[in-house]
Amino acid sequence: MSEAQEGIQGVDVTTAGHLFTPKDTFALTEELNKGKNPDDWAQIEVYPTPEYKPLTFMRALSKRFGLELPIPPGVTEEQIRSWQREYPHTKVARVHLPFSYNRYELFQRATPLIGGERENGLRQTAYQILWMVYFGAATNMKGVKLAQGLADQGVGINAHANVIEGFAKDQNLGQLKDSVAFVLAENERRYKSPILKDSESIANPIAVIRNIVDKYDLDGLVFGVDHGFEQGMDPTAMLQEPSIKRSTVAMHLAQSHHDVLAVGNNEFERFLEQAARTKFDHPVRAALDYNPMVMSKLSGSQQLELVRDTIEWITGTQKKV
Repeated sequence: MSEAQEGIQGVDVTTAGHLFTPKDTFALTEELNKGKNPDDWAQIEVYPTPEYKPLTFMRALSKRFGLELPIPPGVTEEQIRSWQREYPHTKVARVHLPFSYNRYELFQRATPLIGGERENGLRQTAYQILWMVYFGAATNMKGVKLAQGLADQGVGINAHANVIEGFAKDQNLGQLKDSVAFVLAENERRYKSPILKDSESIANPIAVIRNIVDKYDLDGLVFGVDHGFEQGMDPTAMLQEPSIKRSTVAMHLAQSHHDVLAVGNNEFERFLEQAARTKFDHPVRAALDYNPMVMSKLSGSQQLELVRDTIEWITGTQKKV
């Protein structure tokens, strides 16, 4: 995280789009990166789905009967290194920790009547039930250990504000910061967290910087631009804020509910053109953070064309302003 630069310096992808087939993210970025200088590669942000034996059994059993259940495989350091040997034009940038800090928050968030997501509707509650199964809580340490295992590649972690607050309250944040290359906080939807009761410090990136990044001396912010628009904020105007310029290291881009970003979308084009005129204290990278249900409807070649066109559009906006 070095000298200040204007605009977005590169576009990455997260494994969210291939949650059930994370190897496909490596295959996709391999095709995107062939023939390019490593400095220009699309990098990868990994969602660390744990390997649960009952889920492994169910997935294996379903395949014997010709079925593909929507159950993500576990992602381990050994698997990532194996995929990188098969797809050598790939680089892991970050590991995204689970969305809930501990089991208490995990179950509270996924409980329809009393859960913290109830104000966001049954759809979000249903998602939290899936996330409970797919990711577990951050205290399972799967994501942290994955980043530690990939320390030789400079891999760090990003986590939602409530997760950072949980590690801090349990007196484990200092040890966490010392064990990985960097720690970034990220804004998301407002909800009632038992860990971090101030919902502004969960959803508003400026409040996340003030009450999480600065308070705990983290390495910066993942600006959830998608969540900002979803929450009725104006991320474009926020780019003028000194704290956003100072702390932003990466951005998540997607349309509502993590739908694919339509090339030429007016709302995002306005944001991207303002980003091109913004001088950030760190080289800032964007990441396409897509819904696996949407991506699974596309063939591999269609996914490649979609992501390549989107990256060309984003990088084009950074050059023309």
